[in-house]
Amino acid sequence: MTARRPALAVLAAAGLAAAGCADTADKPGARDDRAPPAGDSGPGADTGPEAAATCLPAPPPTIVPCGTGPIDRQSLLAGPGNDDHDAVLAEKAHRFDRVFHGLITRNTGLSTELGLVDGPDSTARIAAWLDADDGRDFEAWSGGPVTEVVASWSKVAGGYGGVGVAADAFRYGALRDEGADCETVAAARTELLAALEGLHRVVEITGVEGVIARGIASLDNPGISESVETVPLFDDDGAPLPAEKDNGTWRADNSGLHPGHVWEDSCSRDMLVGWAAGFAAAWEVVRHDPDIDAATKTRLADDARAIARSLLTVQESGYDLEVMDADGRRTYHGLLHENSVDRYYADGIENGQNALMAVGALAALGATAEDPTVLDALAGPLLTTRELGRIAREKAHLIDFGPASNYSGYNMGFLGGWMATRYTCGDDHRADLGLGVADDMYDRAGQDRQPIEQSQALYHLVAAQALGGQSLWPSAALPTSDAVDRAAAAREATLAVLRDFPDAPYVPESRTNCDEDELAAGVCTAADGTPLTLLGPVGWNDTWVSAEPVPMAIRPPSNYHWRSNPYQVNGEASGTQLYSGVDFRFVYWMGRYVQR
Repeated sequence: MTARRPALAVLAAAGLAAAGCADTADKPGARDDRAPPAGDSGPGADTGPEAAATCLPAPPPTIVPCGTGPIDRQSLLAGPGNDDHDAVLAEKAHRFDRVFHGLITRNTGLSTELGLVDGPDSTARIAAWLDADDGRDFEAWSGGPVTEVVASWSKVAGGYGGVGVAADAFRYGALRDEGADCETVAAARTELLAALEGLHRVVEITGVEGVIARGIASLDNPGISESVETVPLFDDDGAPLPAEKDNGTWRADNSGLHPGHVWEDSCSRDMLVGWAAGFAAAWEVVRHDPDIDAATKTRLADDARAIARSLLTVQESGYDLEVMDADGRRTYHGLLHENSVDRYYADGIENGQNALMAVGALAALGATAEDPTVLDALAGPLLTTRELGRIAREKAHLIDFGPASNYSGYNMGFLGGWMATRYTCGDDHRADLGLGVADDMYDRAGQDRQPIEQSQALYHLVAAQALGGQSLWPSAALPTSDAVDRAAAAREATLAVLRDFPDAPYVPESRTNCDEDELAAGVCTAADGTPLTLLGPVGWNDTWVSAEPVPMAIRPPSNYHWRSNPYQVNGEASGTQLYSGVDFRFVYWMGRYVQR
């Protein structure tokens, strides 16, 4: 038995009989109303009624001098200036921040995972360092190199590296705007600038404008040189390598500027959405900051503009919204067009997930670039003519396959939904996108196993923002009283999950909630006494799942919980890795920064 769902099954779920797949403009799925190439009249030629000229960002915030707080900002998750601030949760975040910047980001500035020299002994030393609360410098505390406890660093991948940049941006923004002490704010700024260097590197290292790496790694980190073999972009005859495009090939630096790093190509849509989140979060935090230099801001905007304009360009296939690579080919999982599923085009399909992700990525990148060309194309051809907001409103649930659902799809959907509802200009468009998030994906009426019950903090907080109408653009729309109540409940659910999240250092260990006898019987008493009704090995990739969501405190380990199955009952781990907690950090600091 297998729980995988091929592309045609998704088409069937959308109520369509797919006649075939198209790779050229004269086959099913091609659009006459798609955006023209950026090099022609510009994708903003048909601007529609909500052109970017009306999308003026909110005025600069009042500067809060450091050391004058704590300021009550009325953020989605209460800060120290609020009576309901959770100091215990803030301390958990502090420990994850120290692991992240003291161990994880070495030589890249970005999120990854570590392999430990000796699981128990290294874990104990890292825990002792955290308990001592002795700054970020593990080596200064321990008196020895970090490689005494860390054997290897994994690659940085965009889906997690990007949200790590966002976490650092929101952390700096929250601390700055809460009036935290000057030393803390300055340190957070330095860490954000290191993350922005890493974000620029994943663009620049590809050597081609508008192309971003799937992942990156430093050759100075143990574990990389031994495991990575690079392949040239082209053979001696100029043909791209490998001959058949795959889901990621390691490349040497293609810019001549980063010889100490290697990069992985074939940036997929989930990796792109993660990188876009980093761009947008950084932009909204640093845009008016006098302590961030103009060159850094300009570089951030230029990189975002190039990627966005590449997405808007109609490619040889006859379609736009394709993620392109440095070898001139579309990446393996690079389709974001609303008339596509997985790696294929199909006439008549309306893919609500792709619509949500495409709008989110373009809104985030366009806002970062403050580029009228991108914003006009989004407001006109994409949202007005092609109705991507309406498609998201009606069909964001396309990924719901009940027990067989792939939660990587939900993670992409909610991340795209967060960017779409926060960075898209226009109340009408945001209303459609918000309904897609809150009513068609988070809590679909009459359906069971919905994200509202799944104790996934990212899903809850994104739904809270969509319901509350938080956006960077000025708005005349006010949420209904029902939406306000639902948003408040989603915020409380977010806090409950974060409180139950594993503490730092997060060293994953195997979790067995249900033993062999219980699996055979179909009922189980989980580690905390929760009764679970077992459905069998019917989850994605044949995992054993239950009818009820497994409480966060006893879930199997995950390097990114918001893409993992909340109904999975058991899971294996070696006990020799150290997870970054970037999933926790992203949600926590976004909640601390974004205001109600």
